[in-house]
Amino acid sequence: MAEIAPTDLVLGTGIRRLTWSALDSGDNGLWVNVADAQEIDVTVEVEAGGSLTTFAFQGTNSPAGANPRTLEDTDGTALTALGVYRVKEKVMSIRPAVTTGVDVTVRAVVKSGSGGG
Repeated sequence: MAEIAPTDLVLGTGIRRLTWSALDSGDNGLWVNVADAQEIDVTVEVEAGGSLTTFAFQGTNSPAGANPRTLEDTDGTALTALGVYRVKEKVMSIRPAVTTGVDVTVRAVVKSGSGGG
C-alpha cells in the first residue's frame, strides 16, 4: 500500500493534466487541490497485463483529505470502473483509490476558471 504522487503537466493556460501511474492494490493517489476547477475529465485505464477490480475516483471539500466520497460522471454513474468520465461535482481535492488492481493509470484533465474554455 502506497500513496502515489501524480505528475502535473501544464497543457495550456488554465489546463493541466494530472497522471497517477502504476497504482496497485491498496494504493491511493496523493490528494491534489483543484478548488479552481471548472471542469474535470478523468480517464481510468490499465497498462498491458494490468487489471482493475475495485476502484474509486474520490473528492472532498474537507481539509487534509478527510471524508472522501466517490465522485460521479455527469450522467450519475459512479467513477468506479475503467472508462472516460466528466466529473459532475465541484470539489476542493481529488485522488484515485485502488482497492484491487495492478498497473492502473488515472489521468485527470483539469480546466480552471482562468482559461481553457
